[in-house]
Amino acid sequence: MYNSQSYDLNATKFGLQDKASQVKSGCCLKAGRSFPTTHGLGPHVEPMPGAMASNPNILTSTPYSVFCTTSTPDPPIAKPPTRPRLQSHRTAPHRTAMANKPKPAKPASPLKTAYLILYNLASAIAWSVVLGRTLGTLYLGGPAAVYTVVGEWTKWTQTMAAMEILHSLLGVVRAPLATTAMQVASRLLLVWPIVNTWPFLALSPFYSSMLVAWSVTEVIRYSYFALSLAGALPSLLTSVRYSTFYVLYPMGITSECMLIRAATAPAAEMGDFSPWVLYAILAVYVPGSYILFTHMMKQRRKVMRSLKAQKGKAQ
Repeated sequence: MYNSQSYDLNATKFGLQDKASQVKSGCCLKAGRSFPTTHGLGPHVEPMPGAMASNPNILTSTPYSVFCTTSTPDPPIAKPPTRPRLQSHRTAPHRTAMANKPKPAKPASPLKTAYLILYNLASAIAWSVVLGRTLGTLYLGGPAAVYTVVGEWTKWTQTMAAMEILHSLLGVVRAPLATTAMQVASRLLLVWPIVNTWPFLALSPFYSSMLVAWSVTEVIRYSYFALSLAGALPSLLTSVRYSTFYVLYPMGITSECMLIRAATAPAAEMGDFSPWVLYAILAVYVPGSYILFTHMMKQRRKVMRSLKAQKGKAQ
């Protein structure tokens, strides 16, 4: 028995190794060099110069690279692991929620707060005068004497309320412009074009009931705003503010409609389109009153829900 390793060495040394011995030894020749396979039978040996001289066809007779059938193929090159694509933490629903989330309101400046407190306080006092004088005159002299005592004061007090349209337009307050303008314009119509033009209409009890409804509503409303801005709002006033409109709004709207209806007769004597204008205003009063009343109902539900939540936290 001969040693395969020595056989490989001798064959390589004298250039006598053939292709069959290459398969037997399990190695490959590449450009005259012998490299062991994965289960190599011998060390790395290079042919000696004498072998090249004795057998010059060793390189030409042997392919450049002979792969043995018994050799193990090279393992495939492993691809680098693909990094998983990270999903953005801001998915579409998250962005939608962020867009729908209300932004915190900016704190009001002390100057604006002081102005609004002063305005609401002055308005509450002015309407308190209207209420006190109206009730006192009704008790002492009846509805026919109300306009003489309080008519002029009421006219200018209501005119001052036109500032609320400007407040809403300039963004001083967050009141809806359309609702505010509708309410103020309807009252200005009563005190200027109608009662101021035909003062005898104020002799009607509907004028007195209109002033009572207006004054009670505004004393409560302006007091609510002033105390709320001052940070001293009692919960009882909140309940009164968003409950009394159930009685005061129908009372005031009915009185206004009756006065407008009564004004159509003297307007017709003027011989122009004045009565038709008043009839058109009456037609607008129905949907307008519905808008105002439902707006207050929505506000009441919102405020009362917040008030109950605050009471629950306090307990």
